[in-house]
Amino acid sequence: MKRLILGLLVVLLLVGTIACASAEPVQVSAPSPMPAPAAIIPEGPVPAPEPAPMPPKEGTSTGYDQSWDGERMIVRSGYMALVVVDVASAMEQIISLAGTYNGFVVSSNSWQDRDRMMGNISIRVEAEHFNDALRALRALAVEVRSESTSGQDVTEEYIDLSARLKNLEAAEAQLLKLMER
Repeated sequence: MKRLILGLLVVLLLVGTIACASAEPVQVSAPSPMPAPAAIIPEGPVPAPEPAPMPPKEGTSTGYDQSWDGERMIVRSGYMALVVVDVASAMEQIISLAGTYNGFVVSSNSWQDRDRMMGNISIRVEAEHFNDALRALRALAVEVRSESTSGQDVTEEYIDLSARLKNLEAAEAQLLKLMER
């Protein structure tokens, strides 16, 4: 059989966590000090995290900041191992798919393993297109060997960074005022 079954690993979405979908200013009530998160900031546009519904505010054992009245900000990530007919063609289609969903390629790699071509690719797409991207990736495959998704609540980090930015902007305004004298 001339048809090769080709493996393709897809690391999908490392959705940026810095942007917020809300255009209104964030009301922050005394956030607790946190160390700056260690994060790799991607080049290019950073998609907004997908908001999730707020859990009920009853009780204190939920582990979330009771002072936050906005929607929770969830970063969703996914991983898929796909078998495709043609690795090079599938990678080109995934690159195009990322652009279709206002995303971009973070990294890609392909190699020959014995008699089979293999590859992996990591893309980022906007949070609102996460499920659409997963469906499109499944459609590219002859077989989906594995798939997993996860979410991370980054609301507290966003609140902290927003407060820091507000403080830095206030300090900048004061310094500019001093420089005018």
